[in-house]
Amino acid sequence: CRFSNKALIKIADTYSNLEYLNIRNNDLLTDASVCRVSDKCHNLKYFRIYSYQLLDKSISTIPQSYHNLEEFHFHGSKSITNQTINELGKSCPKLRYLTISGCPNIIDFKAIAHSCQNLEYLDVFRCSISDESICDIIYHYQKLKYLDISGCQITKLGIYSD
Repeated sequence: CRFSNKALIKIADTYSNLEYLNIRNNDLLTDASVCRVSDKCHNLKYFRIYSYQLLDKSISTIPQSYHNLEEFHFHGSKSITNQTINELGKSCPKLRYLTISGCPNIIDFKAIAHSCQNLEYLDVFRCSISDESICDIIYHYQKLKYLDISGCQITKLGIYSD
C-alpha cells in the first residue's frame, strides 16, 4: 500500500518498539520520514525498503540506529554509497540476511565481509561490486547459504581467485 510521509512519521512516533517494517514500492516517501523511523524505532530486526527516491542521507542513518538488525533489504537507489554499506557492516553485526540490489554505485563490501560473520543470505543483484569484494565474500562468509550476484560485472578473476 502507498502512504504518505506523514503516515510513516506517525507510525514511527506511535510504534517505537516496532521490530518488523516492510516498505516497498512507495515513491511518495522522502528522506525525512525514513530518518524519523531511524530516530524512533531502535528495536527493528527486519527492515525492507524499496525506493528510488531516497538519498544516501536517510539510508546512512540506519546503521547508527539498528544494532539488533538481522535482516535489511534495500533496493533501487543510485545515491547510496560504499561508506553507508561499510557502516552497516560495522554497526549491525547481527545481520543474517542482506539485500542491496539495484544500487549501481555500490562497489565495495569489505566491511560487510569482515564484520557480519553470521550472514547467510546476500543479494547484490545489479550492483557494481568489484572482483576483490567477491573474493572477500567467498573467503569470509562461512555461513552463507544464498548468494545472488546476477547483473554484476564479475570477471574470471573474481570467480576463480584463491
